Amino acid sequence: MNDRDLKALGEYFAKSMEPYLSELVATITASDPWLDTEKAAAYVSAKPRHLRDLAKAGQLPHGRYGNGKRAEYRFKRSALDEYLSSNGRRTDE
Repeated sequence: MNDRDLKALGEYFAKSMEPYLSELVATITASDPWLDTEKAAAYVSAKPRHLRDLAKAGQLPHGRYGNGKRAEYRFKRSALDEYLSSNGRRTDE
């Protein structure tokens, strides 16, 4: 099998798997959404500033939406659940 055949096989595989992968990504995203700081704070019963401080200190996984100083923090619900459970708080309340 030459490079051209391998490339064609890869493209065929990617194209045939795309609908399944799209559905999987949509399912994962729906079950573990990104929350903005306000919603995340409400979810864990904390102040938004506390979550930002934890994120800045590297104690809470997060993402950023936007660029520069105005970028907003985003938190995965699963990361918030993990943080709460590691700190002795219930997450199913």
